[in-house]
Amino acid sequence: MPLSPTLDTLEWFGRNIESYPDRCSAGRISQQSVPVKSASYRSNDNQHWGNHTETRWLAVRNAEVGLYADIIDTFCHFSITSDTLHVDYRITGVGGAKGGMNLDESMLVKDRHYQFVLHLRPFDCMEYNAQDFRRITYPRVVSGIIEMPVITKNRDRFDGPMQVSIHCPTPKAQIHYTLDGSVPNEKSPLYTKPFTIQKSVMVRARAFKKGEAPSFVASQQFIFDYIVSCTFGHKPNTPYNKNASRALFDGEFGDVNDLSHGWLGFSGHDIKVDLELGTNINLSNVLLRFAHVPDAWVFAPAEVSVSVSSDGNNYSEPIPALITFNASDPSMNTTQLQAIKVPVNQDNIRFVRIIAKPIKRIPDWHRAKGLNPWMMIDEIEIEEVLTK
Repeated sequence: MPLSPTLDTLEWFGRNIESYPDRCSAGRISQQSVPVKSASYRSNDNQHWGNHTETRWLAVRNAEVGLYADIIDTFCHFSITSDTLHVDYRITGVGGAKGGMNLDESMLVKDRHYQFVLHLRPFDCMEYNAQDFRRITYPRVVSGIIEMPVITKNRDRFDGPMQVSIHCPTPKAQIHYTLDGSVPNEKSPLYTKPFTIQKSVMVRARAFKKGEAPSFVASQQFIFDYIVSCTFGHKPNTPYNKNASRALFDGEFGDVNDLSHGWLGFSGHDIKVDLELGTNINLSNVLLRFAHVPDAWVFAPAEVSVSVSSDGNNYSEPIPALITFNASDPSMNTTQLQAIKVPVNQDNIRFVRIIAKPIKRIPDWHRAKGLNPWMMIDEIEIEEVLTK
């Protein structure tokens, strides 16, 4: 859950240092109180998440109000990454399935059903301390809110007609849905059977039942993959040129920890890509993904722009992306994914030209300072204006 910046103090009873199921023997179990900022880790810090195991309870607060959390009848894990509080029932040991380690079976989170009760309690700091709520037994109450619908699809890549199904676990609940992002009500279309979509939509669904509170709203955005071909101004460099003709729109997202699959690499020149769509659309945004892996000499771009055209000959003026980072800064010396959105908001578009410019040279703080950097680009997504 996102943390309000006004909550500046973190308290917990559990391991005093970063720990994981297979790496917790060095942590001392005690009650702790620290500033929230000192316990917060950036979510892109590789193998460093600030997790705490064997936690009895935790709370975030300021001088006036606080939020207490624990998991009834067992311990929990918690961490704070990028101003978000995570409370976990269980997590896998260090490395998990990708660490090249053979973890003991007891350290793995298996693919099965888990059931637990998360207890959240806001409190007034003038009347209570977080310790007042520890290990209190609360009655198990069945919620009066209908279970939230589940939205599923029948194909992985949305480049043709796709069937959407909606299910609600609550018996005899009626599901109403919308396709334009609006919140469904009882006057919205009633779901009776799977339906087919052929363009980008935001499916939102809500369940209703007489005498009970409506469910929370389930949302799922489906972005139609309009791209049919791409042309490069400069071809990607070997060995990062596998499946170059389709790698940017094959529906497979690359992993920044493994640049040998799913990424296209460019060094010594700009990335220039012309995309052709299957039909003219009202284009909303272009979404781009770049790897930033300084250890592999890979740096996110310094500039990104998009130009669009309806005929492939006459292109608009370049639309710049808002770059919120400086890839040359020493603070960027970590492996991370940089997702960039370019707002276009133009109608009747069939051709999209993308230009990404690299930083001039690898910065002085890097062991390869002065050399040409690599740029790595992955999946490109095209968002159209949503209509009913």
